[in-house]
Amino acid sequence: MKCISKIAFLGLLLTGCSTFDESDFNEPPKVVVDGYIEEGNYPIVYLTYSSGYFEPVDSASLQELVLTTAKVEISDGEESEILTLFRNSEVYPPFYYRGTDIRGEAGKTYHIEVTSGEGVYQSSTTIPKHVPLDSVWLETDPENDQLAKLWISFSDDSDEENFYRNFVRVRNESEKFFPAYQSTIIDRVFNGQQYEYPVLQQPDDFLELGDEILFQRGDTINVKFCTLDRESFEFWRALEQELYLVGNPFGSSGNDIPGNVSGNLPVLGIWTGYGMDQRTIIFK
Repeated sequence: MKCISKIAFLGLLLTGCSTFDESDFNEPPKVVVDGYIEEGNYPIVYLTYSSGYFEPVDSASLQELVLTTAKVEISDGEESEILTLFRNSEVYPPFYYRGTDIRGEAGKTYHIEVTSGEGVYQSSTTIPKHVPLDSVWLETDPENDQLAKLWISFSDDSDEENFYRNFVRVRNESEKFFPAYQSTIIDRVFNGQQYEYPVLQQPDDFLELGDEILFQRGDTINVKFCTLDRESFEFWRALEQELYLVGNPFGSSGNDIPGNVSGNLPVLGIWTGYGMDQRTIIFK
């Protein structure tokens, strides 16, 4: 599961239904957009197609879902850039679009336009100011000192409602950051306070947590602590609820997953701006 983009998984997840209606299984494929721009970094966009309920799920069929012929353009209101297609065979989707000119800046709004065949899809997102981490530390497991839980601490701004999302990477295992388990946080219960929060890895099985959510002695751990707007937060929280409650692409809780991408043809997905603070800690 960790090697698959969660929004690409959404293209499979949304084909699952709580009730059986034949019309739900005969819809044509939709373009699925997973795009983001982080503070200080270039934009990255993954494009795939959704898959039918009865379609096979194997390496060959998944490869056919990847969209590599689109035009992806990013604009900050002053400059624009057409993103370049790159390949990373270690993850799915193996192809992604990345900028090489425009970098994310806090407070700026970024527009995306994806053109594929007759379809044109657009969205906008704003990068909120980042909230710095006060501290990052590890607490060893009381039953096994070779395992540890990662904790972060930060001071929440009392003047506004804030939305957060965490990502982690174990440097000796992957070059890619993955969303932490229960990665989304809202400051509703700790507004204006200093808050401590555990950052856990994604489990192999969302319905049965094991030691894989903890970190192992010797790991070099990178953590990204990100801010995002309400629209993006509600999307990612809803998607995580689907993953945790259902745990497979062939079932659904029936909840809507509210994306922010629209177009002249049906489309699924999200375009997110992240304010970001990043830290590294070594489990010696």
